[in-house]
Amino acid sequence: MLALNMSKEVLAAFGLMNEKLEASNVKTSENNVAFLTGLETKASENAEKFGPLLTDAKKIKELSQDYYDYLENLKKEMTADIEDPTDYQVMDKSDYLDQKFWQGDKLTKDGQEFLKRINDYRTDVAAILPESMSSVKAALNNRFETGDANGKVERRDGVKVDWINYQYEGFPVVASLTKITQLQADVKATEQDALKAMLEGQLTSEVSMTNYTTLLEQEKSAFYAGEPFSGSVVLG
Repeated sequence: MLALNMSKEVLAAFGLMNEKLEASNVKTSENNVAFLTGLETKASENAEKFGPLLTDAKKIKELSQDYYDYLENLKKEMTADIEDPTDYQVMDKSDYLDQKFWQGDKLTKDGQEFLKRINDYRTDVAAILPESMSSVKAALNNRFETGDANGKVERRDGVKVDWINYQYEGFPVVASLTKITQLQADVKATEQDALKAMLEGQLTSEVSMTNYTTLLEQEKSAFYAGEPFSGSVVLG
C-alpha cells in the first residue's frame, strides 16, 4: 500500500479543518438537544400528535449517538501514539488504518465493521423516517453512500475499486481523521434534519391556514360611499 505524499502545509490544513468540524459538531449537538427538548415539551402537551414523533426522534438519537461514539473511539485509537495530537504536520503516515482495515488485499474484521456501521446507520435511520420526510432521506443516503450496489466507486482512471479503499487506503492519518470527523458531522446533521422536520413539520401543519376559518372584523357596521374601509382579517 502506497501512502499519498502531502506537503506539511496540506497536512496542517487538514488538521485545521478537523478542528473546525469538531467545534461545529459541539454546536450542532447543543442545537439538537434544544430541538429534542422542544419535541418533548410538545409531546407532554399533545401526546396524540407529538408522542409518536418523539418516540421516533429518540430512536434516531440513540442510533446517532451509538455511531458517533464508535467513530470517536476510532479517532482516539488513531492518535493514541501521537505525542502532540495538534501537531498535524507529523501525521503523514497511513499505517494505522491500513493495518487495522486490511490484511493484504482483504478487509479485516475491523474493516468489515467500519463498513457495516455506516451501512447500518443509513438503513436503520431511513427505516424510521416517514415517507413525508423524503428530503431528509435523500440527504441521509447522500451523506452515507458507500458506492454502487456492489460497494464500488470509479476512480478518475475509470477503474472501479471498493468504496472503503477509495476513501481510506493509503491516506495520511490526519486526512483520515478529518474524514471521520466529517462522518460525525454528517451524523449530527442527519439527527438535526430529522428533529427539525418532526418539530417544525407538525407545527407548520397545526398553524396551516386550512385549519382555520377567515373572519373579517370591521371597526363599524356601515361605511359611506367613498369612505376608506377600516378593518382587519383574522383567523378563527
